[in-house]
Amino acid sequence: MKTLKIISIAILIIMVSGFVSFAKDNKKDIQKSELKTVLEKVVTFPDFAIDQDQESTVLVQFTITEEGKVEIKAMNYLDVKLGDYVKECLQKVVVAKDDTSVGKTHIFKINFKEL
Repeated sequence: MKTLKIISIAILIIMVSGFVSFAKDNKKDIQKSELKTVLEKVVTFPDFAIDQDQESTVLVQFTITEEGKVEIKAMNYLDVKLGDYVKECLQKVVVAKDDTSVGKTHIFKINFKEL
C-alpha cells in the first residue's frame, strides 16, 4: 500500500511538471506568433512596389535588444529598394522589454507578391 502511494505521487509529480513545461512552451509559441503579427503589420507591401509590379522576397535575421528594438544581423534580398524599405520598417518596431523574444535571434521572411 505504501509503495502504491509513492508511485501515485511520483506519477502525479511527473504529470504536473509536464503540464507546466507545456504551458511554458505554449507561451513562447504565442509570443513568437505575436512578434510575427507585429512584424507583418509594420512591413506591408509598399505602394512603390505595387505600382511597378515588383515581386520579391526579403529574408532578415535579427535580435531584439534589451531596449526592445530590432537589431538586424543579416539580410538577403535581390531588390535593393525592398531591402531598404524593410530596414526602415524594422527600425520602427519596439517590443516590450519583458518579452521572451528579447536577446534572441529571429528570422523573418517577407514575400512581396501580389495576390
